[in-house]
Amino acid sequence: MDEIRVTYSGLVGFAVSMIGVIAGMLFVLIVTRQLTPQEFGIWSIIGSMLTYFIAIEPIISYWTTRQIARGEPVGRTAFAFSWIMAAGMVPVYLVSVYLFSSIEPEFLDSMILSVILLPVVLVNQTLTGINMGYKPHAASVGLLVFQSSKIPIVLVLVWFLNMGLDGALISTFIAYGLQIL
Repeated sequence: MDEIRVTYSGLVGFAVSMIGVIAGMLFVLIVTRQLTPQEFGIWSIIGSMLTYFIAIEPIISYWTTRQIARGEPVGRTAFAFSWIMAAGMVPVYLVSVYLFSSIEPEFLDSMILSVILLPVVLVNQTLTGINMGYKPHAASVGLLVFQSSKIPIVLVLVWFLNMGLDGALISTFIAYGLQIL
């Protein structure tokens, strides 16, 4: 615990939060301007569904942060368990997607594509928990990578290539993948 620089971590976290607010507003601006009202509605449904599925993940990251801060080597176990949990949730998520696709059947493919976000979000949250116990500023740096990378990716995929909802989903997936790296 002595090697954790609290003030440094706090300042980095604050700076990244401010940058994240601006990047988030730009991302929302691009997405809301380029998606049709139906696509934006499906984007909202996907976001809500993901929220329900990842709500159980803090069980892993909370205890992982505590144990790592205490010096116990639980990072690999938490990482593996988040992948196992994601693998178990994917079929349930796909069933939910099928049930919700009756609202707008023409977006079934996009809703199925959204399943790629579930594992990366779960693993990302677990890795953030690991970083918070080991080097808290590393979690902020990862968030900075996520926030700053999703803007150019969404510009290319949604704005220039007109990929619509699929482009927004893929850009979010790529940004999470970069944050994980």
